Amino acid sequence: MITLQTPLFKKIETQAQSTPGCISFSQGALRVGGVPGAIREYVREVLTSDKADYYVNALGLMSLRERVAKYLLERHGAVVDPRSLFISHGSIGGLTTCLLGLLQVGDEVVLPAPTYPVYQNIVKMARAVPVFVQAMELKKNVMGQSVWTWNLEKVKASITPKTKMIIIANPSNPTGMALSKREIQELAQFCQEHKIYLMCDEVYEHFVFEGDFYSATELVAQYDYVIRLGSFSKNFAMSGWRVGFVVVPQSMMDLFAALQGATVCCPSTIGQHAALYALDHPEVMQEQFLKVKKARDYAYNALAPLVQSYGFEVAYPSASFYLFVKTPEVDSTKFVFEVLEKAQVALAPGADFGPFSSGYFRLCYAREFELVQEGLTRLVRYVVSTR
Repeated sequence: MITLQTPLFKKIETQAQSTPGCISFSQGALRVGGVPGAIREYVREVLTSDKADYYVNALGLMSLRERVAKYLLERHGAVVDPRSLFISHGSIGGLTTCLLGLLQVGDEVVLPAPTYPVYQNIVKMARAVPVFVQAMELKKNVMGQSVWTWNLEKVKASITPKTKMIIIANPSNPTGMALSKREIQELAQFCQEHKIYLMCDEVYEHFVFEGDFYSATELVAQYDYVIRLGSFSKNFAMSGWRVGFVVVPQSMMDLFAALQGATVCCPSTIGQHAALYALDHPEVMQEQFLKVKKARDYAYNALAPLVQSYGFEVAYPSASFYLFVKTPEVDSTKFVFEVLEKAQVALAPGADFGPFSSGYFRLCYAREFELVQEGLTRLVRYVVSTR
């Protein structure tokens, strides 16, 4: 029997949703207006027809696959054959399909940590072994500012004859950092040389606030072992609609078609039509992007009293929509539950994100600005009152 554990932040989110007045920063959902109204209106039109009533190809609508390929060319300059990508049940569905197809019992999968908690459960579902590596560390730069750093050498040192895959979220959940072009290319080259699959989960690609974002999309055609995941959950606030996509070497498509047909039959047809409209109207998300950027700046600055006087540490995130905050605690879990109970603010404990970050908590600031203000006021007030 497989032993899997639900991440604590999901349990905390359930409790928060059932507690009147609780403000939740625990789950990584974009909640600054929901699915844009224009997308909703288009879907209403779709529902007056029979377009979404029936099964479609297990790999998704060809019209959407073609549109995603066009999007990848427009946004990243990457030429992708639509026959080398498939539509998935969110990025997690795509990751699950890939892992079930590529991993064998006992294979090792390296998870550069801190890392998204669900990855390890999918690895275990595939009867493989997750291997956590502390590849991202919070350090001080020459200006004395806290920054997240990437250490490829630690990843290399973790490789064994059993290593089959590396999974990385870029931009990162939970740290908010984005790897540079050089860092991604070095990692891809290393994986090619050692015949290790590199899964690049890029679901936060639209939430990059500073600097240029380098996507691994173009590397899929250059290498045999790079796979790129994408999603509409963050980019278009469609987390409940479950639509993602995966760019893979074309030689894998028959395998993934059979696997996806056996697991989900086909991706959500309604969601796929919504995704088609969304890609043609990227402007519908501009307001939400600006709201999240404003909330990021406020949340980071609001934590300054905890950093200055109470032993907390946090880096200014350049991407995604999280602050990953180091606390004075060895394990933040008790602190997180105390904040939930006494301040009615929900956070995600650092232990969810790997064995090296138990003293941290993750805060998702992708919320309406008034909630961010109130929630951070409660959090700071609670810490000050108990220290």
